[in-house]
Amino acid sequence: RAATIIRRPRRPYMFTQLVQQTDGSTYTHRTTSPIALYKSTKDTRNHILWQPSDSSLRNVEVDEAGKLAAFRGRFGRGWDSDTGAREEDDVDAAAPADAEGGESGASLEDAAKPATGAAKA
Repeated sequence: RAATIIRRPRRPYMFTQLVQQTDGSTYTHRTTSPIALYKSTKDTRNHILWQPSDSSLRNVEVDEAGKLAAFRGRFGRGWDSDTGAREEDDVDAAAPADAEGGESGASLEDAAKPATGAAKA
């Protein structure tokens, strides 16, 4: 019986790629990607996991579309985390206490129930 041929696996061509980080620093490495220059948008220089003390990266509540404001208008501020609530207390200081969700003495079960007799939107 004839011997079976075991072929070597094909190795892909490796390109040299220049990676530019967000702070402008660069490094080269070998990769299968044919792109010669890769500009990183998220790296160790601008990510909160690697830079926990940088206050500009703590931008957790960016509300560009207004959806967060709409949620707070409908359900109040009872769902906010402690860190975000402290930063925005100055903005909502003029709001009444019962509009802030959970401040009026009602329990979460009462707040989750739909209002009876309310018009359906």
